[in-house]
Amino acid sequence: MFKFWNRIKQEVKNVDEIGEDTYTEVDGKDVKVTEILNYVEEFKKKEKQNSDKEKMKEDKDFMNDDTMIDVGDEKVTMKDLKNIYKSAKKNEMDEDEKKKKEEKNKIELEEKNRLELEEKNTMDEKERMKNKNKKNELENKKSFDDIKNAGHDKENKNSVKKGFVSTADRVAEGKARYSGTSSGVSVK
Repeated sequence: MFKFWNRIKQEVKNVDEIGEDTYTEVDGKDVKVTEILNYVEEFKKKEKQNSDKEKMKEDKDFMNDDTMIDVGDEKVTMKDLKNIYKSAKKNEMDEDEKKKKEEKNKIELEEKNRLELEEKNTMDEKERMKNKNKKNELENKKSFDDIKNAGHDKENKNSVKKGFVSTADRVAEGKARYSGTSSGVSVK
């Protein structure tokens, strides 16, 4: 409260005399005077621009739909000109949309072809894998059958294994070997 009464009033005649360190109190806060001046100048500029825009709107001459305008050799109403303008804009937009659709369709077709090619390659790969699996399965079955029938003679399953000599055959072979005259002992 005492600060309010203790302040000295200074009058500055020129804006150039205000220094950067000159402050004033606004809503209980110290604010630079130069900041306030800049804000006020900007506000006045904006206000002037807005008033200029309003003047421009007032200065414009608006035509109603019944106004006749000379276009080339004929007179046309403003309403007809608006319709021609709208249809021309619509045609431009339609052409743009058509081009966009064509590009989209082209991209979709390329994607579809790529997917079909991928699928075909996948199917070919699946067929190759299927054939390879069948071949491996047949080879595995043949190997299993070979192992399963390893001890059996294929021509005659009832025949004796190769290299196997029965005991009776061994005895007969021994008799034949040792029954000769060279040993002098004859076994009968």
